[in-house]
Amino acid sequence: KLHRMLDEVRAAGLESVVSWLEHGRAFRIHQPKVFAATIMCRFFNQSKYTSFQRQLNLYGFSRCVRGPDGGAYHHPSFLRGKAALALNIIRTKIKGNGHKTMAPLEEQPDFHKMVPLKNEAPPVCLPKTHPLMAAPVSPTPSSRSSFSSLDEQRNESTHL
Repeated sequence: KLHRMLDEVRAAGLESVVSWLEHGRAFRIHQPKVFAATIMCRFFNQSKYTSFQRQLNLYGFSRCVRGPDGGAYHHPSFLRGKAALALNIIRTKIKGNGHKTMAPLEEQPDFHKMVPLKNEAPPVCLPKTHPLMAAPVSPTPSSRSSFSSLDEQRNESTHL
């Protein structure tokens, strides 16, 4: 779902809200309130940003805390253009005292020293008349209807 969401948001021109980082090894949510109101509810059936963050943690994603990737989320098996690797991502059971121990800052990977990943999957191209292309980037109730229209169109096309 996360790969598909990032691809569709890119195709809709909403990368100012959430996007892959340039190197393709992490993604960042640039506008959390807009993300929660317009994108998250459409792809993940959630409306609370903190619940989304908790799910990322339960699936083993780590948050970069410093440097140019600060605030981005990464996972060794979540790479742009390599959706098949995501099958290795497994949700952990809730255990312990509810506090995740943070990795020392020295262990945070420097993705900018690695070779950038190319987007191996062809980009999703949406026509300019598609509802996602006109989706507002402010958290309004009408923004949800843009994504609902996309679902309706997708369902109609699968029945043809």
